[in-house]
Amino acid sequence: SLVGSEMCIRDMHQLVKRLLMLTTSYGQHIPKDSAITLTLSQESLAQMINSCRQTVNKLLGELQNEGLVKRHYGKITIPQPSELFKNY
Repeated sequence: SLVGSEMCIRDMHQLVKRLLMLTTSYGQHIPKDSAITLTLSQESLAQMINSCRQTVNKLLGELQNEGLVKRHYGKITIPQPSELFKNY
C-alpha cells in the first residue's frame, strides 16, 4: 500500500538520521571513512525512531543489500559512514 511505502520512506530517513546521531554521539574520533560499529539492538533502534522492530529489520536489510550497513547480532556496522549519509 502507498501508506505503507510512505511510512517506510519516513522511517528510513528517521533510521539513517538516528544512525548518524549515534555515530557522532558514540564519540569515536576516527578517520572520516573508517567503519563504525554500534552496539545496538534492532529493538532499541526501533524504539528510538518510534517504529517497530520488524520495520527496522526490513530497512536495515535494504541498507545491507546496498552494502551500506552490516548486521550482526546486537550490533550494526557502517562500513563507510559517508556513503550511507550521502544517500539519505
